Amino acid sequence: ASDIDYWTVFPEKSKILACVHSFVCPDDRPFNMSGAIHHAALVDGWMLPMKIDEQSREAIHKLWDGFVNHEFSRRKSEQFNIIPVGYPRLASMLPYIQSNETTQNSIVYAPVAIDYDLEHGGKRVANHGIRIIETLLANFTDLDVIFRPSMQDMEKPETREILAVFGDEKRFVFDSHPDQIFAFSRGCALITDLSNIAKSFAFLCRRPGIYFSPWQASPTAWSRWAGGFNAYSYEGLLDTVRMALENPREEAEIIERNREKELMPFESAFDEIAEWLPDFYNDMPRKDWVTIERGPTV
Repeated sequence: ASDIDYWTVFPEKSKILACVHSFVCPDDRPFNMSGAIHHAALVDGWMLPMKIDEQSREAIHKLWDGFVNHEFSRRKSEQFNIIPVGYPRLASMLPYIQSNETTQNSIVYAPVAIDYDLEHGGKRVANHGIRIIETLLANFTDLDVIFRPSMQDMEKPETREILAVFGDEKRFVFDSHPDQIFAFSRGCALITDLSNIAKSFAFLCRRPGIYFSPWQASPTAWSRWAGGFNAYSYEGLLDTVRMALENPREEAEIIERNREKELMPFESAFDEIAEWLPDFYNDMPRKDWVTIERGPTV
């Protein structure tokens, strides 16, 4: 199950292995385990695509051992395992990206779900969607702009308005494919607001993902994160896209170094999961896992 499904009521005798939704990036130090306390009560294992250093291991044990007790846990196992392993979604997409010979002739705009986390940026697509696309079309005249809304937003008024405004623009491309291969294989860079799609794009394709938040006050127009850039103004957005276009090899090398340093390799993820799955099922944690002991009922 994806870890965003952890409220599902699974059979009592089953073993539930959840996969983290996207990545916990190196920028999130100290070790960010947001949401994991819920997982510890509701699933038996949590696959994490980030490498876990010894300092984080020690901190997790100090904070969590015995913290989740059986009164609040739906699982019968005495343990909750955090398992470092490559991100399965990227493993599944890798063969298609590697075999695709499509030219990267586009900039991708892929906002998060319109109704998601309105406290951060409010009506992001309604307030900025049209301007973002207009800005990209006007400043990068030799490139297409791919608009990829969240699948749940295909019929939202904000999406229909964008399609109406740019419907006759030859360089505007509406991406409604159920998977991300079409956009990823064509994008020189990907722009989003809050979506984890930037991380998947950057670490799979080794091309910059750009988080654009013009509502956020910042002393600088842009900054870096492990897979690309954060832009805080339209000037910053243009600067970061230009860097992605003008220095593709340099940006790819930066992303590759960060990926190798911080993330578990995803190329062999499915083989690794298949190899250790019996141990997970039989409550036989491995040394490279972080095993948290659930406490007694209080």
